[in-house]
Amino acid sequence: MLQRGFNIHKRLSQISQGPFYQHYVKLPTLETPLSAIIQDNPKFFPFFQNVIGAIDGTHINAHTSALERHINQDQKGGITQNCLFACDMEFRFIYGLTGFEGSAADSSIYHHTRLLDFTIPPGKHYLADAGFPACDALLVPYRGVRYHLAEWGRAGIRPANKEELYNLRHAQLRNIVERIFGVVKKWWSILDRPLEFDMDIQVRIPSGLIAVHNFILEYDGCNLQHYLDMPELGSYGRPSSQTGPVGQDAFGQGSIPRLEYNCAVAYRNQIAGQMWEQYQQFLHDHPKVLDQEFDPEEI
Repeated sequence: MLQRGFNIHKRLSQISQGPFYQHYVKLPTLETPLSAIIQDNPKFFPFFQNVIGAIDGTHINAHTSALERHINQDQKGGITQNCLFACDMEFRFIYGLTGFEGSAADSSIYHHTRLLDFTIPPGKHYLADAGFPACDALLVPYRGVRYHLAEWGRAGIRPANKEELYNLRHAQLRNIVERIFGVVKKWWSILDRPLEFDMDIQVRIPSGLIAVHNFILEYDGCNLQHYLDMPELGSYGRPSSQTGPVGQDAFGQGSIPRLEYNCAVAYRNQIAGQMWEQYQQFLHDHPKVLDQEFDPEEI
């Protein structure tokens, strides 16, 4: 067992930190070009032209001592570590922070990362779900409005206002982070069946694997392609609370200043209004679309 622990310590040190990790897991800068997935799609451009990625938390099963079990119990009763990851639109991880208790909220972890090392260039944004605060660096959906793609598929109706249209397109673009979680958890079963190592080893395993994921994607992307094409991978995201009336966001998460919050909400309203104008013009120019069966992917 001692030799086994030494070997995994050595391997994890090689992939979860140092030159290998820093080379393959990099934060974008102001000079990072806009993803073609946004720029070449009129559903997303120019509305999300300042978006550089998507961010979300994911629970990874953990093995803990009996004394630590209660703080690592998540909302579903599982024993997990809560990890926060960011990815770009090309299925690359660009940031990761692991090792938080399963009971920790995503918004709390996010604020911790901003104090630690998660730098976001001025004027740039990440897409996040409604569990995160409305602030200058995050674009979040409207609460109390249909959001998840599965909900839109079941409903079979077209967006009725700017808030619904914004949430639909936001969900379509942010789905990248849910899909990348699905890829990694399908590829690495150790994330679902944790080994009986100390937590200081367990928390480094996801960090090492996201670096390996990026390495494989760069040099042998076809090896991952059949996973990337699986539509069910989007279900790996955790539905966040959507309660509350339209436009009512969770204010005060991590002490977001009132002015910053108000500016973030106004900016989102501006984007949603521009989207709605474009969509209404599209329906005016293509009236026969209204007679066809609704497909969320076409909106």
